[in-house]
Amino acid sequence: MTGICLVAGSESAEAEVRTMLAGMASHGRATDCVAASPTLAVGRSRHPRMPSARPPQRMTDGLICALDGEIYDDNGLYAEPEALLAELYRSDHLHRLSLLSGSFSAVILDPVRGRAVMANDRIGARSLFAAEAGGVLR
Repeated sequence: MTGICLVAGSESAEAEVRTMLAGMASHGRATDCVAASPTLAVGRSRHPRMPSARPPQRMTDGLICALDGEIYDDNGLYAEPEALLAELYRSDHLHRLSLLSGSFSAVILDPVRGRAVMANDRIGARSLFAAEAGGVLR
């Protein structure tokens, strides 16, 4: 199984994401985990041979972007979709995600604001689930 794991609000966020990834990973899958802070972490289970399957990306300003799927522009597969997500977030234009072409789910972590943003494509082709228990988002 491929996908994104997110834990927000737990003092052991990174360990919890790694546990979730272990349950998702199967033979041949790569897993990556990035902690934005002790209480905010994201992980990705992916097919390592697929060019669009990249680990979560940490931007120079501290934002962390994880993408499961693909985003296309007029020339084909978008080369750095995580950078596009980060720019839309920074410019307060997340509403433009609905205009993007592709099949994707995404998580953007902002450790400065202590914020996690979850989004998917306009059709919802990639599943995106969330659960809250005791003030912790998993």
